[in-house]
Amino acid sequence: MSGVTGYGQDDRTAPGQDLGSSVARRSLGERLVSRVISAYRGYNRAGFTDMVSDEFPGDRSVFVGNAEKSFYSALPIRLDFFVNTVTLSEEKLAVSFIWNKTSIPRDKGTTTNSSGECTFVFKKYDKNWLLYDVKGSSPF
Repeated sequence: MSGVTGYGQDDRTAPGQDLGSSVARRSLGERLVSRVISAYRGYNRAGFTDMVSDEFPGDRSVFVGNAEKSFYSALPIRLDFFVNTVTLSEEKLAVSFIWNKTSIPRDKGTTTNSSGECTFVFKKYDKNWLLYDVKGSSPF
């Protein structure tokens, strides 16, 4: 599944949508991961930062800074992901996925490939889900 196509920017659940359904959880999880990856691909510090919770463990600015450094050091050509599991507990949604990234380092000009496994944890604030934690190998 391509991590940058097929999903809109709306991360809200539909009124009355039951996230008890594995299909609904998976669909929401895919949209949320896609939204973060799309923001990374068209990096804008303010826009990317707005997607990250103020409660992000550790230092939120370090995470955003690392994503920014990654973006400016290599042009992301393709960043695909496949969701393995989506788990809902309280007001948090954990989305575990594998990712594959093709990029061109700006100082070398040759294509490089990388991959990993990651879990994005989102937390619901009012009607919006924000990135609350990142575990594993970040695609950024």
